[in-house]
Amino acid sequence: IYAAGDLLIKAGNFLLLPIMTHYLTPEDYGVMAGVMTFAMIVCLILQLNLNGAMMRFYCDCSDEQERRDLVGTVFLFSTAWSCLFILLTNIAGAHLLDHIYNGVRFEPYLRLGTWLALFNSLSTLPLALIQMQQRPVLHRFFTLSTFLGNTAFTLLFVAGLRMGVLGFIMGQLTGSMLSTFLLLAFMRRHRDQLGVRLPDELSG
Repeated sequence: IYAAGDLLIKAGNFLLLPIMTHYLTPEDYGVMAGVMTFAMIVCLILQLNLNGAMMRFYCDCSDEQERRDLVGTVFLFSTAWSCLFILLTNIAGAHLLDHIYNGVRFEPYLRLGTWLALFNSLSTLPLALIQMQQRPVLHRFFTLSTFLGNTAFTLLFVAGLRMGVLGFIMGQLTGSMLSTFLLLAFMRRHRDQLGVRLPDELSG
């Protein structure tokens, strides 16, 4: 199931190439590569590999209560850290990053890249939890939904509204934002089945 999902996503990206190359210039591809690389680096900073740590300690928990506390605590810390980092980056980013990224300016490209990294990061822990609980169909449902959402909005902004590389970034951001909200809403509604519980000090 995981392999089939990966193949579908890669095949979809390959089929989109003729459309993207028709509407985007080589310069647009350079900006796009810079923004996506920047977003990937920021996403790694936001994650702090907490998904790997949660997968490591989840199996060591002695009972369901400990697993619920672990997931809730890690998710709460990850969300707080990610939001704080993104806010600080948006405040000071133009002064710092415009001296590093000479070809890709912070406004508007890298600023959008920070928010893309945030929403991609917020979906990492819920997907890791679903994967740990051996629910490959549900995991692939969310990842394929994210891909379809990103693709649909990208085509709308790039091919429909002719927004160029800005449309590509906006499409990726809009799709990731909506899919993350859907995933978090699912987690909230089914938190008992998924084993999610905030610490006692914060649950009230």
